[in-house]
Amino acid sequence: MQDIALFEFKELKKITSGQDGAIWNDYIFRFDHKGYCIVFDFNTKERVSEFYLDQIDKIMPHSNSVCFGSYKYNEADEFPLLYTNVYNTYQNEKDKQEGLCCVYRIKRDGTKFTTKLLQTIKIGFTDKNGLWKSDNVKDIRPYGNFIVDSDNNKLYVYTMLDEKKITRFFEFELPVVSKNFENIILNENDIITSFDTDYIYFMQGSVYSKGKIIIGQGFTNDRPAIRVIDIAKRTEIFKVMLMDYGLINEPEFLECYNDKIYYSDVEGNFYEINLSI
Repeated sequence: MQDIALFEFKELKKITSGQDGAIWNDYIFRFDHKGYCIVFDFNTKERVSEFYLDQIDKIMPHSNSVCFGSYKYNEADEFPLLYTNVYNTYQNEKDKQEGLCCVYRIKRDGTKFTTKLLQTIKIGFTDKNGLWKSDNVKDIRPYGNFIVDSDNNKLYVYTMLDEKKITRFFEFELPVVSKNFENIILNENDIITSFDTDYIYFMQGSVYSKGKIIIGQGFTNDRPAIRVIDIAKRTEIFKVMLMDYGLINEPEFLECYNDKIYYSDVEGNFYEINLSI
């Protein structure tokens, strides 16, 4: 694992509070936990627009992990498809949405943004102990985060197994979106590979970058950190405890844009970071 001294950060202009988000074409998309998004100009950090995700009356993503993917619905579209996980029903035992991701098309007309739900991706083995869940204990949050490897058209899904104190990663082919809505179910025979890494305590926002998955960890004053997983090596190669740098708030937003990494906490404090990985 690399040295903590290789971590540097620069504070930028504050944006809104919220969950994870994504950056594309000089727009910052910052989502809350109820399907609402505020759009900022990347250069000025000024608010540009706002919108709600499509069909939040039926399914409401927590947006704990958000990213743009590899594909566009139409080649003329400005934005690739947007992926965000449904993570917010963990307190509702009657309607647990474990291992579920929503895929949206985003369109822009001036400063007006609209979305359409095109696909849901469901992990079909979330009830299987020893694979998705721990064997003998009730996992705290076995709900799954999703991230797209846009270099290789792969989908990585990862979850916490509390009994063994590990984080388990599953690799799949990234499903192609058709012209009609589809509910895709990924089963055990769809797994390309899986691997375990050190336990990540309460996983927050994440981003794929150059063969790495960068993940936020923890809550305010409770082990906030940034963890870096090397996919090829199947191991964690970097970990920085943010409180060592005076960053105490819950990590939420991580994104790679123009070869730099951007980070925001739950309060909307916004940073450019250098992980030197």
